[in-house]
Amino acid sequence: MSPRALDPLYRAREFPRMPSPRRQSRTQEQRLSRAERQIRAVASVATQPDAQSVAGTVYLLPPATLDDIGNTIVIHSAAGPGTQTYIGVLDPFGVPQWLLISSNDTSGSGSGGTIGGATFTADHQWTSLGVAAAPRAIATTSDGYVFIGFDNVTAPSVYKLNPSTGLASFAAGAGFLPTTTTVRGISSRTTNTGDIYVAGRTAKKLYRWNSGTSATVTSADTHAFVGVSNNDVDSLLYAAFAGTGSSINRYNRNTLNFSSSMSTFGSATPVDLFVDPVSGNILSLFSDVGGFGMTRHNHTSGSGVWSGSRPEIVSGSGVTCDSTFVYVADAGANKVHVYLLSTGVYQGAFGSSGSALDQLSAPQDVAVDGNNIYVADYGNSRIVRWVKS
Repeated sequence: MSPRALDPLYRAREFPRMPSPRRQSRTQEQRLSRAERQIRAVASVATQPDAQSVAGTVYLLPPATLDDIGNTIVIHSAAGPGTQTYIGVLDPFGVPQWLLISSNDTSGSGSGGTIGGATFTADHQWTSLGVAAAPRAIATTSDGYVFIGFDNVTAPSVYKLNPSTGLASFAAGAGFLPTTTTVRGISSRTTNTGDIYVAGRTAKKLYRWNSGTSATVTSADTHAFVGVSNNDVDSLLYAAFAGTGSSINRYNRNTLNFSSSMSTFGSATPVDLFVDPVSGNILSLFSDVGGFGMTRHNHTSGSGVWSGSRPEIVSGSGVTCDSTFVYVADAGANKVHVYLLSTGVYQGAFGSSGSALDQLSAPQDVAVDGNNIYVADYGNSRIVRWVKS
């Protein structure tokens, strides 16, 4: 060997040291973002025969496409009817969570009808929302999101749906609600990043979860709550509970401490309530020995604006309103009844029994966002959107 070849400067210049394949692979892996590594993990199991999420690993039906949006990974599978969509998100502890979030039927529109001068048409549904249970309670926010509550499921049992993208995700962290809680009402403070309120009937508690601080507040109350609604007009929380007498109470929105009783129903039992976001007045749906009734209360005095029995309701389960109408979900009739907000006069109903896009099965709750009416279609395990024009 020549002296020149023994010179270390010459060897480094002419024969640069190459990294081993193992070291090179590790270097490339370090360059990948956490989201990209998770996409690789999902892609490695994308040929599994079933679309399901088991023990944190997603199995989806091919063919599928992957979209990497920051730390959110969305997997779309075009196999079968509609589109199955999965989402991978990093929880506050950096642990990836995978969910089958949507299986959307976007083919055509369902039939509708004209009620009170407005036409109602079913145009979309969301199924397989990440929980092996049917939706029980539903609420909308001013920025277009939908909160969904489920009964007796492993926490988290509250999800947030973005109707624009079809994506649903945890609205509250694990442990937000006891797994045995029967959710009977859900409300939010204006936007999807504000507080979430849940009425737990079997747990006999009100719950508040703050998405900004992940703080959970539970009331010391022991009522069998059936409904809850935030009131931005007077900055109080209103909750209805099963039983007779003073069955609607006001609470501090932050601490959930009792403030005052609002109304006496006599022998009637409240089923649900909703605060009109414009006037602050309270809509109360209740049952009595003669059937179902509904009342609109002034939120300050508690006096009735209008009230009366509703013979058209077979088994009322949820109530909401927009600027013109009041909507009542009727689990017994598989319909949503429509009333004038100003007078309470009955206008008609939309929906019928079945599983088609424009049909319902035991609807439990209803929520409104502008011209969109969202129904928690319990018997069909889905959320259905009807459009008012």
